Amino acid sequence: MDTYDKNVSIVITCMKNRQYPNEAILKYMKTYDSIKLYLRQQNMEYSSGLGESWIENENCAPFNSHRDYKIQYSSIAKLNDVYEFGHVTIKHLTIGKQTRNILISGIYNEYLEQFEEKCKASYEGEQLCVTHRRCTYFIRFLQSRGCIEPQKIDYSDLLFYHQSLSYLKNVSRQLEETSVKQFLYFLSGLGAVKYGAPLYMEALQLGVTGFITPFTNIERTRLNDGCDEISSLFPNEYLTVCNKIKIKHQELGYCRDVIQSLSKAIDRLFLFLDFNDLRYAPQIGIAWLNSKNTKQSISMLAWKTSRRLLFMINDALKSEDIELRRKYTYRISGIDRLPVWCTDPIKRFAELLTKEKLEDNTVDNYIYSIVRFCNYLIQNGISSFSEIIGRTLLDFNLHDRHMSSEGKNHCNNRICRFLKYLEQNEMITAQGIYQILNASGASAEKNVIVLNSDEVHEAKEYILKANNSFTIRDSAILLLGTDMGIRGCDIVNIRLQDIDWNKRNIRFFQDKTEVEVCLPMPVSVGNAIFKYLKEARPRRSSSDHLFINHKAPYGPLTRHACWKALKSALPERSVYGSGFHVTRKTFSTNSLRNGIKPDMIANALGHTDSKSLQVYLSLDDDRMVLCPLSLSNLGILPEGGQ
Repeated sequence: MDTYDKNVSIVITCMKNRQYPNEAILKYMKTYDSIKLYLRQQNMEYSSGLGESWIENENCAPFNSHRDYKIQYSSIAKLNDVYEFGHVTIKHLTIGKQTRNILISGIYNEYLEQFEEKCKASYEGEQLCVTHRRCTYFIRFLQSRGCIEPQKIDYSDLLFYHQSLSYLKNVSRQLEETSVKQFLYFLSGLGAVKYGAPLYMEALQLGVTGFITPFTNIERTRLNDGCDEISSLFPNEYLTVCNKIKIKHQELGYCRDVIQSLSKAIDRLFLFLDFNDLRYAPQIGIAWLNSKNTKQSISMLAWKTSRRLLFMINDALKSEDIELRRKYTYRISGIDRLPVWCTDPIKRFAELLTKEKLEDNTVDNYIYSIVRFCNYLIQNGISSFSEIIGRTLLDFNLHDRHMSSEGKNHCNNRICRFLKYLEQNEMITAQGIYQILNASGASAEKNVIVLNSDEVHEAKEYILKANNSFTIRDSAILLLGTDMGIRGCDIVNIRLQDIDWNKRNIRFFQDKTEVEVCLPMPVSVGNAIFKYLKEARPRRSSSDHLFINHKAPYGPLTRHACWKALKSALPERSVYGSGFHVTRKTFSTNSLRNGIKPDMIANALGHTDSKSLQVYLSLDDDRMVLCPLSLSNLGILPEGGQ
């Protein structure tokens, strides 16, 4: 019984310190005396299960009213806490008992009156009363913890307040915390509390806090120690940079939903930094974003928005000009999932390629191929580049599949150069082993794929029925491909000044050949472009590109938009390896079938000669039948030799 008496004493002492009423304490003591008597009668030691069975025994419990039953359950819950944890947990303490008689200080009272005055514009009388009660309890709770003014509110105070409401049902608790959250946002706007206070309160209210503390204390210390004080940002400096990014979005006409999503991403990362006393640095941002807890606590869309934010912040740190029109992607995909024996040589090799002034895209292609090779090595149990032998490369060559021989050759050549680098740095012992991958695949003649008559008819129907901004734009793009043979990369680069309406032509430099061409503009194309400019092109854009996005930032399209236009017009079409370029091939084929001279077609396509058109001759069925070869000249004789 000594242990039981000692634990009961801990509960009673805790209740007295928490200023519970004497009446409640006496009822708790009466309950504990009854349990003690029951234990002696049964000759048993106390346990949590025994306490619950004692309540269910009608002959043992000393109280009968519903309120008294609540006291019995509460007393047993507190006693169980002491047996399990050595103290009464905050979950089973009614904090209001110790705050009921606390007077609200003058500064809190002043802020509360200002907040209630603001609420009068949207709240009715009863709502104001409820809000006043909730905020009053919150303020008294803070004062009981020594927060005599809002500036001293810490994250731990908000956590304890949240835990103090754990006895409430989830809906009731969220209603209580909603009023407090609004009060904190009001105080934050006045600069009376830290910016992260209402953000943390909202995270607690929603039960989404995984992104705030995704790392252990040791990991946080390591991340902070790895920051360069010159290039890193304190949380408030981070907010300054992010505000510039938000302003840039507003200037470019982004919709409210996009800006709100961006704001939430900014707030999440700020709360993580401020809560953990970390400075912002690119490596910290990436570690936070890719942590398991962060991914589990926010949606995929929110995660992607946060990833885009990191790219924009890093751009802003390098240059004051924030470019929002480009698509942000990871330069090296999959490298972070490789072991150190792979990543260190790869990164050093990438630095070497960069010093050689290779373009970023070229370096990326090298890395993609090498990562592909390393994944194969790991899957086959290799744990060091020194273990590579000739058989390894031969098996990889057979295993690694590509859509074309050109792609296979490019991939092998990149890996060969990397293997040569490893050999030069003595990470591979077998001399000249990289030469095994140098074999080239034989070139093959491909069949020319064009739109058939049914597909051409379906595309024309789509163009005729175009009645909204997207279909009107798609129609103009399609006609530039089918009726003028312009490549997709050139269509999206056409500028308004490239069109001469008086002479009815379009003049531009081809992206592929850098040759300037001046093409006559058919009436069908001119009408489609005019309709697009009049009815579909956004008027808020200052871009001089002909085709632009329909949403902010209203920048030029990528050539992927041309493929999407073809897919919209021909949704059932599914031909492997055939994209928007099929419109250019269709233009060339139809021109030949209509009797236009090859030299004129070559000029229209921007080619220097007509040799490239030879592959289309086999599709001109009508003229092919006019020039058959003699079977006798080929040594093929009719049956019987006659």
